[in-house]
Amino acid sequence: MPEALLRRDLWVADAVYSPLWTPLLTAAKAKGASVMTGRDLAIYQAADAFELFTGLKPSTVEMEMHSTPYGEEIRCDKRSVKAAGDKAAFAIKRY
Repeated sequence: MPEALLRRDLWVADAVYSPLWTPLLTAAKAKGASVMTGRDLAIYQAADAFELFTGLKPSTVEMEMHSTPYGEEIRCDKRSVKAAGDKAAFAIKRY
């Protein structure tokens, strides 16, 4: 997207979550636009889907606290795993 089209009154989202801050989001933020990262999109989409399927509203704060950035090593079921690209998932609990 041409940077000249970015403005303060826009809301800009990018579904990419690695890198978290894409050139589009960085440029939009610099212009004063509201932005949403791919990580946030994934968290809120998952929360909405969970609520639709179960009728229970999950805590997005908890989901954010336990989400794992790309490439970060996590502990899950007492074994070490590494988040990898498109297959990166949200850790249920960090040990």
